[in-house]
Amino acid sequence: MSHFDVEVLFSENQPSKAVLRLVGSLDAFALSQIEKRIQTLIRDEQKIKLVVDCGKLKFISSPGLGLFLGTLNELEKRGGKLIFSQVIHPDVNDAMSCLGFFDIFQAYNSEEEAYRHLDD
Repeated sequence: MSHFDVEVLFSENQPSKAVLRLVGSLDAFALSQIEKRIQTLIRDEQKIKLVVDCGKLKFISSPGLGLFLGTLNELEKRGGKLIFSQVIHPDVNDAMSCLGFFDIFQAYNSEEEAYRHLDD
């Protein structure tokens, strides 16, 4: 089983905005862990805006990519948003590029830059 971790950070003055920092490999074994965290965020905050920071993500499976597509759909229905930052690992970037993720999602070079664009 590969290592995976997700850290959720909230803005003190804007609780409807959060950053998910992904670390390791988001494979089939790790999918339920992040899925539960995202579902909790969506349930607890009606109009949440998320930055998914991939700076330390080494691998993402097809089901992991599918989870983000489903999450985007759910967030957009509620007026929320999901954008990516630091998609720097070649395997992660290639997977997202091949599936047209960058035609659907906004992606920024830094977490800070992505966070600034949550209100666009």
